[in-house]
Parts: sequence; C-alpha cells; structure tokens
Amino acid sequence: MTKRCTESVAIIGAGIGGLYLLAELGIAGFKLRLHDLDDSKLSEIRARSGVDVESESGDGRAAGRRRR
Repeated sequence: MTKRCTESVAIIGAGIGGLYLLAELGIAGFKLRLHDLDDSKLSEIRARSGVDVESESGDGRAAGRRRR
C-alpha cells in the first residue's frame, strides 16, 4: 500500500529529469504537478492521467494533478 503525502510538489520541465522526478516522487506518494513550456510534452501524460512506473521494488503509478 502506498502512503499519500499531503505535500504537493511542482516539477518544472517534462524532459528526462522531470519525468524521473515524477516517477520517483509519485511512487513515494507525493501530490505532483508537472509543468512545461511545450504543452505537447504533457498531452500523453494528461491523456493517461499519469505515468506507469516499473522499479526494482515493484510497479506503480505516478499520477499528476491537472491544473485548472
């Protein structure tokens, strides 16, 4: 069972570093917001409501919150 954190983290940039942080912090249970100047980098992540993550400790899902 994944614990949910009450803290929210904003990640600026949906490149390889930003996606890595999204995966690691998402699995850790943080609430996340991913931002990028190029909105097209976020379209697939939005369509899937997050990213699927595979790790040595097991598979999981990192879901981002959509900005309104």
